[in-house]
Amino acid sequence: SHMQQHKKPGSCHVAPVLAAMGKNSEPDSSPRVRPATTGNGADVIGASHEEADEESAPALPNGANATMATPEQGVATPKKAVAFGIALYAACSSTLLLINKVAMHMVPDASFILFCQFLSSSVFVRCLLCYDPEADIELLRWEKARPFLLACLVFFICLFANTQALKSVNVETVIVARSCSPIAVCVLEHFTLGRALPNMHGIMALCAIAGGAVMYVVTDSGFQVEGYTWLAIYFVFIVIEMVFVKFVVETIPMSTWTRVYYNNT
Repeated sequence: SHMQQHKKPGSCHVAPVLAAMGKNSEPDSSPRVRPATTGNGADVIGASHEEADEESAPALPNGANATMATPEQGVATPKKAVAFGIALYAACSSTLLLINKVAMHMVPDASFILFCQFLSSSVFVRCLLCYDPEADIELLRWEKARPFLLACLVFFICLFANTQALKSVNVETVIVARSCSPIAVCVLEHFTLGRALPNMHGIMALCAIAGGAVMYVVTDSGFQVEGYTWLAIYFVFIVIEMVFVKFVVETIPMSTWTRVYYNNT
């Protein structure tokens, strides 16, 4: 009690003041409230920052908010990329015919030639995976390889008939036969995959291709029954292969390199 009598004047007011200062120095975690403006310019009292930001976002004609497009939403393939792919496919296809023609002339064994082609393609993809382990290439898995068995069989018969036909017919004849395959492909896709038939312009273009093929066959001086028999087998299986492989590609998700590896291995 003696010490309480010697307290300095006003010391009893220090603690409440410090407590009040400490209370005011604490960060305010409650959301700030600011007036949000409606479309008519009137303020809405009590709207938070998030609500005001959502209301202030620009609106599209259909009522959707304007957002940045992401890669997952899908981007249309540029026309240049499509044209480049078509040109590259045509170059590879025609070059393969010439190489097979020369190979059959030097080594008249279609099975051995196809084995070398399949083996080199499979080894190349495996080397690519060893060079870049992060590449989107899947090794053989039974749940995905099983649907590819029939596709690989059709692919092998198609190439075997093509190589056998090159023994007796020239490269131009094979190209003409293959150019007629879209006519049968569009009809088969219509009945199996439910695709729409070509329009009038497309039908006229296909008929022109067919007419040119008929004229070529009639005027072919090197016509041989054996060569055209293998060519007919090739035509049937190239049509089946185009439609069936398209069905497999649409139903089994995998990258392009993985399809190359599965198809050749």
